[in-house]
Amino acid sequence: TYYFHVFKLLSAGEDLYQSNIVSSGNRGPFDIFNATVYTDTSEIRKRMGEYGQDAAEIGSGNFLGAFMLNDAAMIHGTIALGANKHFHSKMRPFFDGTLSGDGRTWSEAGLSKDIRKILQNKKTIHIRDDLVVCCVQLLFNHWMGDNMTAEEARDFATYQNQRLIVSILPKFATYFIPGLVNSLREKNQMYVKRIEQLIVSNHKREVVVEEGEEDHVSRIAWGVLDALTFAGGLGVPTLLHHCIAVIANGEAKEALVRHPPGSGGYKIDLSKLDILIKETSRLYPAVSEVPYTRDGKREVLALGSAFRQHQVWGTDAQAFKLRDSSQYEENLAAFAEFGGPSRRCPGKDLALTICREFLKEIDRRGWEVINDENGKGGERIKNVGYDFPSFSLSLSDYQP
Repeated sequence: TYYFHVFKLLSAGEDLYQSNIVSSGNRGPFDIFNATVYTDTSEIRKRMGEYGQDAAEIGSGNFLGAFMLNDAAMIHGTIALGANKHFHSKMRPFFDGTLSGDGRTWSEAGLSKDIRKILQNKKTIHIRDDLVVCCVQLLFNHWMGDNMTAEEARDFATYQNQRLIVSILPKFATYFIPGLVNSLREKNQMYVKRIEQLIVSNHKREVVVEEGEEDHVSRIAWGVLDALTFAGGLGVPTLLHHCIAVIANGEAKEALVRHPPGSGGYKIDLSKLDILIKETSRLYPAVSEVPYTRDGKREVLALGSAFRQHQVWGTDAQAFKLRDSSQYEENLAAFAEFGGPSRRCPGKDLALTICREFLKEIDRRGWEVINDENGKGGERIKNVGYDFPSFSLSLSDYQP
């Protein structure tokens, strides 16, 4: 039963919510977690805002860390940026300072240059595996100031996959795979140590160690590793995967222009690129649900359902459509914007820049879908819930 429900949670998408909710915005049981699920945008805005205030009665933050993710995969037991108020408050200044503040090490020009370098000799790329490796490498190097190679990034992606597998196992099951569990713990410590060294070398001024908190750098390093593994390391390539999929299958045709003019080819209309990414994150969000704990009771904010709510997005909410930018500013919370300054994603600008520059680079090259499951082109790439299947692209030579 456990695995049946886990499978449903990971694959069923909106259908799972609809089977557990009487009507949008009403309370209903979320069977595996025994949680209350909210799908109404106004209710999600209100609750995420309350979570963002870090009120004491809200509790321990993201309950997945305590309920579902076991200590074989999680050192501190909670997803870092969804952690309790005390733990989160100790890490947040570092995240804000290095991702968007004066200590920011990344730049649009630097990312564009490295993405071109990563792709320059590639004839094919796998959507999704190669995206994960690329994004991991970019995040380590441009956020943390590392010099991670593609081979090291691929090793990290393997570690990431193993952590995810172990994460969803009930704790008793980890006793049957001691070799993998011990290997993960060793890799956890190896990456934490690597990140600690990067923090001390490149971001020391963003770290303020208070008396009695000598483990502060280690705690931040764990938070960074957590973000590289789950948030940035999964969220960014997932959003990028979805953006490429909607271009490939024709859903995003209104964001394209004929190239060359009068031909059968297309390129992205760069003036519409940002809206294309926002609409993709609305219709096919990288994170479709956000779990919290309030007064000891579990709640789930069903973002995926809210982003398709007809009362907010119109009767065409189920369709891909480039909308006025004000609609996204007001109603889209793909990066937890409703959580306010303290809880919204600190890496939003970096994530969007990676997506934007990667899409611009493959658009500059020109590409076509190859070897999907049916051996057909992009029109066969259809969504399953909020996700898309994997596929590969064949890249052309650089075009003027």
